[in-house]
Amino acid sequence: MVRKFIVDSVTMWAKEYHVSGFRFDLMGLLDLTTMEEVRQALNAIDPNILVYGEGWQQFDGDSDSGLDKTDMASQGYLYKMKDDWVGAFNDTFRDGMKGSVFDSADKGYVQLATEDDLTGFSSLKKDVYYGLTGTYDQTTGAGNTYVATSDSGIGASIAYVECHD
Repeated sequence: MVRKFIVDSVTMWAKEYHVSGFRFDLMGLLDLTTMEEVRQALNAIDPNILVYGEGWQQFDGDSDSGLDKTDMASQGYLYKMKDDWVGAFNDTFRDGMKGSVFDSADKGYVQLATEDDLTGFSSLKKDVYYGLTGTYDQTTGAGNTYVATSDSGIGASIAYVECHD
């Protein structure tokens, strides 16, 4: 029921008001099937319509819903949408550039000022490199790891340093 409401809503906005992009807050709370249907419905109207969101892992699944965390539209699982890409903010790149938003003492690539700060340099450098190329080294990440690859679709990885809506 909610899936149909979401798909019908974006379809109406795209058709009636010619909206050319949709950003989903906490997209990781939605399942991949919903986002695939959103993408397919919008492709039928105009394949150039942007669809992206906050792909943070918000739900680990449970037996009541029948969903597993791998069914959710979070960064780590968007690659499963082979034909219908949906973009997500790449917070690995953000944290690599400026440090964690959850720890003010954590420094990013642009703030490494002393030799002592260089202990995490190679990891940060890698996060910045892969963020700029729109990909991520899947072997080193943790948490909200972005696993976009070169075949995930142009724009699937949204590299940013600061974003406030």
